[in-house]
Amino acid sequence: MTAVDQQVKTHQRRDVQGLRAVAVIAVVLTHLFEWPSGGFIGVDVFFVISGFLITGLLLREYRRTGRISFSTFYRRRIRRIIPIAVVVIGFTTLAAFLLLNSSRGRSVADDGLWALFFAANWHFAASGTDYWQTDGIVSPLQHYWSLAVEEQFYVAWPWVIIIVLGLLRRGTQRWSGRGNMILFVVFAALAGASFAFALWQTTAQPMWAYFSTFTRAWELAAGALIAVAVPWLGRIPKVGREVLGVVGLAGIIASVFLIAPDSGVPAPATAFAVAAAALVIVSGIGGEQRSLFVLTNPVAQYVGTISYSLYLWHFPVIMLLPAFFPQRGTLYAAVALTVMTGLSVVSFHLLEDPIRRSRWLEKPLPGQDRWISRNRQPLRQLGYLGIAVHGAVTLVVVAALTINPPGNVSTARSAEAISAVPDAVGVPTVSDADSLGSSIDLALAMQEFPELTPSVNELGTETWIGHVNETGCADVSSKTIGQCITGTEGATRTAVVLGDSYAIAWMAGIRAALEPAGYSVQALTRGQCPAANVTVTKDGGESFPECGEHREWALRTINEKKPDLVILADADNTLDRLVSGSSEEAGTEAIRTGMSSTIAAIEGSGSRIVVLAPPPEGKNLQECVTNFGSPSDCTRGVSTRWQLFRDASKVAAETSGAEYIDTLQWFCSDAGDCPGFVDGIPVRTDTSHLTIAYSTFLGPHIAAAIIPKATPPGEQEKES
Repeated sequence: MTAVDQQVKTHQRRDVQGLRAVAVIAVVLTHLFEWPSGGFIGVDVFFVISGFLITGLLLREYRRTGRISFSTFYRRRIRRIIPIAVVVIGFTTLAAFLLLNSSRGRSVADDGLWALFFAANWHFAASGTDYWQTDGIVSPLQHYWSLAVEEQFYVAWPWVIIIVLGLLRRGTQRWSGRGNMILFVVFAALAGASFAFALWQTTAQPMWAYFSTFTRAWELAAGALIAVAVPWLGRIPKVGREVLGVVGLAGIIASVFLIAPDSGVPAPATAFAVAAAALVIVSGIGGEQRSLFVLTNPVAQYVGTISYSLYLWHFPVIMLLPAFFPQRGTLYAAVALTVMTGLSVVSFHLLEDPIRRSRWLEKPLPGQDRWISRNRQPLRQLGYLGIAVHGAVTLVVVAALTINPPGNVSTARSAEAISAVPDAVGVPTVSDADSLGSSIDLALAMQEFPELTPSVNELGTETWIGHVNETGCADVSSKTIGQCITGTEGATRTAVVLGDSYAIAWMAGIRAALEPAGYSVQALTRGQCPAANVTVTKDGGESFPECGEHREWALRTINEKKPDLVILADADNTLDRLVSGSSEEAGTEAIRTGMSSTIAAIEGSGSRIVVLAPPPEGKNLQECVTNFGSPSDCTRGVSTRWQLFRDASKVAAETSGAEYIDTLQWFCSDAGDCPGFVDGIPVRTDTSHLTIAYSTFLGPHIAAAIIPKATPPGEQEKES
């Protein structure tokens, strides 16, 4: 018996088990420490391994019996995948309600439902490609996207194999040579098509591409190609395979440190890691390589054995433990590693492995007690029902999202136009700037969370969108401009607001400040599109040519209408989306020249031009308000990015004849500490956009800053 024959008979690959260990360790390190930068390629390595092992299993069954039993295949998948996956989903959802808050708990429960039906990747893709979700909180079940991709792949893959083999119309004795070649060609064609699609979508829709089954299928197909080519690859001389193994392992390690999230994921960046994993697998065909002891040693073997449980547990632990360790220091990391390892070991030995080895869902053995057979029958039928429901749900979700992908849904929503405030807004009675500073200091000193209005459960980007969407003026266009002007009937002056979603969030305060002073307020905003004349991508990297078109139209409109006041307001994260470059020097220069260009373009209108600084980014209250936390967990300092953006915008305004309003004192203490709430009002609905309540709360301060020379409140009506 040759080494290849022996390996096929036993199906044991210690090097592959060790490769699992390397993959899961890379993923855990990156998620826990954000180092190394490319540890996420561990998932890609898992895909290659899975494609190799599962395809090999199916082909061996076909060679042995002349058929592939789909029921047997899916029963094995259910026993292997579902029990521990369901336990982790349930535990994570319960922990979210107990440790965090009810809002987060409901969100995690929703994520868990998608994960339960192996559709988490489409769910998270939809959230990721929607601009309004870009600064949302991270789900502790987000890692289930990869499990969803794999299971969706295996809904279709066995059928691909059986259809190709059925078309050959050959018996098992004559199938081997020609059948292998045809399968190899078909698999290669499918892998090539998937890779080509991934190359396109990684550029066009990066966030969507990351989660898509169609852009990841080539990685699983790469493993399948190795399984088909085993008879040929086994002829490689031992020395050659030794070299392949060492090169492959070195390639995986290099990928972990060299590949970055912005380097093109999943294509072309992960191709290097996929090829490296393939080399390691190929090197072990025909016999174990002594040079790969790092993979075959007992420690690597055990970690590889529990890798599935470890992968499922690691992310919920990492995301839920900050309820006790908000600063995520050394103690947090040590506890996280201990807890995730302990849970993985216990769940593997008490749940995952026993169920995998059991005969749950299997037909009774010959001579087995009929009572056992009768009582196992409902379980087997339940398993078949689970397979059918899983397949149906997956197909419906994929079809729906393919026909109307999230990018289109998001665009349609925002195209309806968004209004930032209710119809009637009055200036609230808020004290002077010194009092606001005292309120900020008081919020920073609090030891317990006060009753917040609106409550944490009412926050969140989607909820905010629902409120600002009510009267329809976010993405203003020539079709909606007439309905996007507000103010009293006798208003004698007009103010125009131009900018992105930050400008939309400012609208409540701007209206509260200006409308009682006799202004009508015209919105010319568009989400993600800054007032500064710069070329940007959408959040996530998708090109955004519509922004330039909108800005040109808005500037023409301003010059035609000649309003009394123009307010320009942009997000500081514009620096991260500049096409011209992301370095500090290049980015700040682009903002400076871009804002100067916009100001110059409307100087001829005779309008007074004001540039409003963005609020500094803060912590998401839905994440930092927990049942075991304190207000200090929601405090954040001022980022370097905000300071760079502020300085560039300020220079542009002051050198172009415009006025600049620095808003930092409205959000942070003199020491630069920024609380998540002030006077019981949440400052932000996510990490960036102001709540309608806090924006309105700032109305008098905006009025004092914008209405000429901070006219005393009692004199404003006389002047107007």
